Amino acid sequence: MASIDAELATLHARIAQLEEAKKVPPPPKSTLEQLIVDRKRTIENSYHRKNMSDASKAGILKCLSEVQILESIVESLNHIHTRLDALEKK
Repeated sequence: MASIDAELATLHARIAQLEEAKKVPPPPKSTLEQLIVDRKRTIENSYHRKNMSDASKAGILKCLSEVQILESIVESLNHIHTRLDALEKK
């Protein structure tokens, strides 16, 4: 386990060096979060409509499924980021 953590720390440091050398801008953080907000807004707007068709109901269920998946991805990425920060501090 310690060797995996050490390898992750080494890889993270190497990525940082390469980004600095290539001056690669960091990826935008708000993209997934903004997509989640947009999907939730779509669901809420659709939910309050009366006389929804079956296709609209299916669309809402699809949006709900997408939101759950995206929220899981964001949570995982935040967890990885927290672990990387902890490794950097060691």
